[in-house]
Amino acid sequence: MLSESQNIEYKESWDDIPVFGATIDDIDRNAVDYFLQCSIKAGRMDEEEANASTGNVLRNLGLLTTNGEVKNAAILLFGKHVGQFFPSAIFKIGRFHTDESDLIVQDVIEGNIIQMASRVVDTLRTKYLLSPIHYEGLQRVEQLEVPEKALRELVYNAIAHKDYAGPAIQMRIYDRSIELWNYGLLPEELTPADLLKKHSSYPRNHNIANVFYKAGFVESWGRGYKKIAEEFDRAKMPLPIIEETGGGVMAIIQRKTMDEVIAERGSNVGDMSETNVGDMSETKLTARQRVIISIIRSNPAVSAKQMSVTLSVTSRTIERDLSVMQKAGIIRHEGKDNAGVWVVLEK
Repeated sequence: MLSESQNIEYKESWDDIPVFGATIDDIDRNAVDYFLQCSIKAGRMDEEEANASTGNVLRNLGLLTTNGEVKNAAILLFGKHVGQFFPSAIFKIGRFHTDESDLIVQDVIEGNIIQMASRVVDTLRTKYLLSPIHYEGLQRVEQLEVPEKALRELVYNAIAHKDYAGPAIQMRIYDRSIELWNYGLLPEELTPADLLKKHSSYPRNHNIANVFYKAGFVESWGRGYKKIAEEFDRAKMPLPIIEETGGGVMAIIQRKTMDEVIAERGSNVGDMSETNVGDMSETKLTARQRVIISIIRSNPAVSAKQMSVTLSVTSRTIERDLSVMQKAGIIRHEGKDNAGVWVVLEK
């Protein structure tokens, strides 16, 4: 696990404290249903639980006090308006070139934390990370530049083990690295080097960790980082570097350039011959233009600026590529310049 508490005794857990002024009316039933669906799918809850009342779900998860008060964890996990109670319960994503002085674009992911990781990964996929198409035999594969299972595990850990008395979770994406930081140091029993070894779990927020376990998001035996290491090893990528800094824990992932990703996954990355898009047999596209096609297919409303951020090139370069492909009849833009969508033309 990435960040875990020095307070191991459950009775001292911050997420056990009741929220002043909060009631079950502040709980979003849609978030509860999402949790139940995940838990049943993971085989950690029975299907009959799907129709349980909100009160019973919270009570069974230990998210209500003996007096029926709503605990901190309940609002964080399932709250309708989490920010009203916990302003720092947000996940910031920023894209930079080489240092923090050149912020290009940013997003702030807010709301309940049970669905936060999925929203974060979806945002990363559509706006920040490379996800070129390639083919394995006849199977079309659209794969993130970093192992998605490991990325989700890192994000889950950052959310579950954050000290919510401190600042927001922050992910900084640079040309050659990704830095994920959450407030809250490792417990005294662990060092960053220990995370690769067999170790016990020391959850900072035991209620949140329990709900994430039941939802199938994380394991309960301190195996999180081992699973991350296995995924990076399988992808033949360097392991993330874990360090304590600024009162919290940071995971640093090394990025590859677009050309390196394409070279590693083979010359068929971005190959659209299967659908004969725009009769590309008569049009030689560059590797970058093939990746642009992939991005457009994933997010037709993507802007040239967003594509430039993803591909680490200037907006002007992207605009030239788009112009070339439009003239070749491969893509077209529909709607207003700043609010339309891209269409890949199939013949």
